[in-house]
Amino acid sequence: MSFTEVMYKGFLGYYLGETGTQSGLAFLMLSALGFLVVVLASYLLGSCNFAIIISGKLFKEDILEVVVPVTGEKDSYTVSIKMEKVVAEIAKNIKNNHNKLEYRTIVQALTKIFNSNDI
Repeated sequence: MSFTEVMYKGFLGYYLGETGTQSGLAFLMLSALGFLVVVLASYLLGSCNFAIIISGKLFKEDILEVVVPVTGEKDSYTVSIKMEKVVAEIAKNIKNNHNKLEYRTIVQALTKIFNSNDI
């Protein structure tokens, strides 16, 4: 099998032509196997959450948490805001607004979260 023969006929054409199995069943079985491999590979790659993988490699920290250092007159402290609570509150407001995302739903969620004790 030379490189030019494989490039001319393709791997499947070379295999079916050289071995003498030019029956429709052999072609059908090899095509079904190739289709199954493509479907399985796309399912496995699609099930990976690449956003978390890439953000974990790039940022090395939780990007859904914002830590703000605050310096007062008497002492210093940090305020941490977890975005998962903000996102959950926005989702709740969207659901209460008949599944419509509007500016006021976001503002209401942010106001409620910032005014709570557990940010």
